[in-house]
Amino acid sequence: KEMPALNNVYQKNSDKVVVIGVSFDKLSNPEINDVINQYNIKYTMVTDLPVNKKFGVKSLSVLPITFIVNKDGKIVKTLKGPQTENQIAKAIGIETRE
Repeated sequence: KEMPALNNVYQKNSDKVVVIGVSFDKLSNPEINDVINQYNIKYTMVTDLPVNKKFGVKSLSVLPITFIVNKDGKIVKTLKGPQTENQIAKAIGIETRE
């Protein structure tokens, strides 16, 4: 559900934001590629990102979860559960057009 919203935010604002999708589903690389192709994902998708080591996140309480990270690599907002394009854009301070 959230992937199309993230994709739209990224495509409309690729000069302002970086989006990295992380699969916690233990998918293989071919399976990730199938998801990328199915949803026409334009942002980077990875199968593993040690969020505990990189960002100090001890555990993930819910999936999906969206971390808004500033230019210094610090998590500044956490969005729990599925998000809409407008919710994501608002969280990162980008104007949206309905």
